[in-house]
Amino acid sequence: FLRLHGRMGEVMKANGIKVHPTDVENALLSHPGIAQAAVYCVIDDDRVEHIHAAVVARPGSTADAGTLIGHVAAELSPKHVPAVVTFHDALPLTGAGKPDKQALAVTARFAEGR
Repeated sequence: FLRLHGRMGEVMKANGIKVHPTDVENALLSHPGIAQAAVYCVIDDDRVEHIHAAVVARPGSTADAGTLIGHVAAELSPKHVPAVVTFHDALPLTGAGKPDKQALAVTARFAEGR
């Protein structure tokens, strides 16, 4: 038996469109209050994919989730808006120094009780 865990590609199918996480990350990073961003997919019990974002705010930033959602909607479209935006002091990193999106997704599923 062959079982795949995780995603084979970065593209998510959310809100009826294909969403590239880097597009949403770049939109979040274009906000002056955001220093780092990681966008990842969380699949619910009905196998529906949802866009989630983890961000690190710049010191003194007053950006909140609502502000960032509006910013992404204006930069891209309302269909690219993350369902959940979480703020972190630092993003978890892989051994290669990139944001660990798998760890973020597992944490999100655990927080939602899945």
